Amino acid sequence: MRISFNGYFSHRMHTGSAVYLKKLVEALRANFPSDEFEISVPSGLVGKQGNWLGKLAWEHLLCPLSTRGSEVVHTPYFGPPFFGRCDVVTVHDLIALKIPEYRSSRALQVYTSLASKAVRRANIVIADSESAAHDIESLLDIPSGKIAVIPLGVDSGDVSLAENDSSVLRDKYRLPDRYLLYLGSGELRKNIQVLLRAMAATPQEDRIPLILAGAISCAGSDLFPDYVSLGQYLGVSDDVTFIGPVSDREKIGLMASASAFVFPSIYEGFGLEPLEAMALGTPVICSNAGSLPEVVGNAAITLPPDDISGWSKAMGSISNNTVKAQHFASLGLNKAKEFTWDRTARMTYEIYKELI
Repeated sequence: MRISFNGYFSHRMHTGSAVYLKKLVEALRANFPSDEFEISVPSGLVGKQGNWLGKLAWEHLLCPLSTRGSEVVHTPYFGPPFFGRCDVVTVHDLIALKIPEYRSSRALQVYTSLASKAVRRANIVIADSESAAHDIESLLDIPSGKIAVIPLGVDSGDVSLAENDSSVLRDKYRLPDRYLLYLGSGELRKNIQVLLRAMAATPQEDRIPLILAGAISCAGSDLFPDYVSLGQYLGVSDDVTFIGPVSDREKIGLMASASAFVFPSIYEGFGLEPLEAMALGTPVICSNAGSLPEVVGNAAITLPPDDISGWSKAMGSISNNTVKAQHFASLGLNKAKEFTWDRTARMTYEIYKELI
């Protein structure tokens, strides 16, 4: 069996779509070595980031042409072709349809409209969670019978690697002995402002330093709030440190050494970051919005994304109560074991077989 994938995001490893494609194909090749799994990648200006016309040309014309000889063509993100084969599409989330600020530009409106129409042509639409599947059914008007829920996986945390790196990371980023960690982007839906406001609501003597890691631009726009200015306004700048993007290896060390991982996002199609922290034995506090409760279950402290008082209390209690922290660390480790890329690959392979 020959399966081809649209690899538009394959070299953009800072994106969730790229991680999904890489891990899925690795697991498929490991579990089904007699089959062919090919990733079709654009080149030149067509594949240049930010080139909307090139992206459209690749998705709707060039990629369908390059994958014509395959038995199944899989688009691993919300960008299926409007012409040619459209066998399997994975829709991780529908941010632009759920949150108005994400469809403010005319170009994004046109792209979202085209993708919404194209995805209806797919034989099967894969969703990462039941929450995402509900959004796909209701917002794209796709029958539930065409939607397959296949959760993502998580790599087992290499704690020994993290322990070896901890002293290096502490020196590099001047990390305190105890800290709360957020790792992700700075876009609006990630809701970092609730962490800053929760910090401001906490008495100075009870505050635990907050480390914000990732590409957090603080541009001061509708989609990328200026969290630096907000921190200054709230008087918590001394308790918050922005360390910027980190490598995968550094991510493991930062997560494993944190007193807790905090993730107040208002919308996720799955929410891989909390699961990664849980796999490393780090207690997690996350919002109860979108798919997050479905992923973490009772193995994390979940709160409404706008409950500033609740976040303040939770951030303090998990950091200062060793028994509570160990309880959630143990629950998280066990919960993370349910999510493997091998399971994701096997369930996805069953979809391919059904189509053939």
